[in-house]
Amino acid sequence: MSKFIKDYIGLNGTYQHTILMREIDDIYAPFKYELYLNNDTNIKSNCDFFINNYTKSNIIIDSRMIKTITYISNIIDDILIYNVNNNEIISLTQFVMDKTSSSKILNINDCVNILNLFVFINFFCNKLSNKPSWNCDIALNLLNQLKLTIPNSFSIIYIYNYIISNINQNIKDKKITKLKRINIQNYLKIQDEIHPFQGNIDDIIYSLNEMKNIGINYILL
Repeated sequence: MSKFIKDYIGLNGTYQHTILMREIDDIYAPFKYELYLNNDTNIKSNCDFFINNYTKSNIIIDSRMIKTITYISNIIDDILIYNVNNNEIISLTQFVMDKTSSSKILNINDCVNILNLFVFINFFCNKLSNKPSWNCDIALNLLNQLKLTIPNSFSIIYIYNYIISNINQNIKDKKITKLKRINIQNYLKIQDEIHPFQGNIDDIIYSLNEMKNIGINYILL
C-alpha cells in the first residue's frame, strides 16, 4: 500500500471532493466538505480511512487531531491541516514550524520526528509520575545534534536524551530491582484506543535504555 500511495504524493488538494477529519464538529470551516468524525485516539481507524480515501478525495485534518496527524505523517507526508485558530489550510511542515516557533527551516523528516516526540511526551507520558514537560528548544537542539537522517523513524536515542535533558536525572542512580520494563513498542503501535503509559518516568528511561542495549535503535510508528 505504501508504494501505491507514493504514486499519488502531491495530489492532496487537487480533487473536487473534500473530506474533513475531526474529533468534534464544533468549529466552522469555510469550505464545502464531507465530515469524518472519530476519536483522535482511534489511530488505526483514522489511518485506514486516510489511506483508503487519499487517492480520490482531498483529505484535510483538524489541527486539534495531533495524534492522528502524527501517525499519518509516518506513512505519508502529503497532509493538509485545517488550522482552527485562523481558519487556514496549511501543510505538515508549516504546522510543525508554527508549533515550535522555529526560526530554522525544518525538512519533512525533522517535522515527523518532532511530532513523534511531542506525542510521546505529551500523550504517552502524560499519566506518569514526575513526567517530563514539553520544551521546543530542547527538542530542536537535540534533533540538530543527532543529525537524524533516516526518514520516518523515531530514534530511541532522541527520546532518551530528551527525557534525560528535561528531567535532569540519571537512570544509573536508581536501583534496578525497583524498575519495571515497559513494552514501549506495544503502546505505540498503530491501533485503536491508544492510551498513556502506566508506571513512572524511571520505568520509561530504564525501558528505553534496555532497548538501546539490545540493539533496538528505532521505533516505527
